[in-house]
Amino acid sequence: MKTTVQIFVILALLITVGCQESEKALAQTPITSANFKAIAGMQWILREMTVEGEAFELVGEKPFIQFNADENKVAGFASVNRFFGSVEIDGEGHVQWPGPFGSTRMAGPPEQMKQEAAFLKALPQTNRLSKAGINLYAASADGQTELVFFVPVE
Repeated sequence: MKTTVQIFVILALLITVGCQESEKALAQTPITSANFKAIAGMQWILREMTVEGEAFELVGEKPFIQFNADENKVAGFASVNRFFGSVEIDGEGHVQWPGPFGSTRMAGPPEQMKQEAAFLKALPQTNRLSKAGINLYAASADGQTELVFFVPVE
C-alpha cells in the first residue's frame, strides 16, 4: 500500500511539472511590427523575472506594463513608481527600448525598491517579445534575462 501511495505521489508531481513546462512550450508567437497591436492596450502583469540568469522572487505589488502601438510607447508600474518610455519593434521581431525610462520618484519598502531596480534593469536588456496563450515573454538574446507577464482572465 505504501508503495502505491509513493507511486501516485511521484506521478502527480511529474504531471504537474509536465503541465507547467508544456505551458511554456506552447507555440510562442513572435511579436513584430505587423502584430504589435495584438498586445497593445492590455495591462500585462509580471509573473516571473529572471535577471542575468538569476530568478528573482516577486514581492508586494507586482510590476505591470502596457503598450501603445500607435505611438510606440510603453508605460506601467515598476513596483513603487510608474514608468514610461519608448519601444521599437521591427518586422522581424527585434525589440529596442530607446533612451532611458522616465519615472516618478517615490520611495517604498526596500524589497520593493530592489524589485523595481531589477525590473527596470531587466526590461531594456530584452530584445524580443513573444506571446503564448495569456502569457507575454520578454527575453534577451542569450536567454539570461526573461520577464514573463500575463493578462488576468476575467
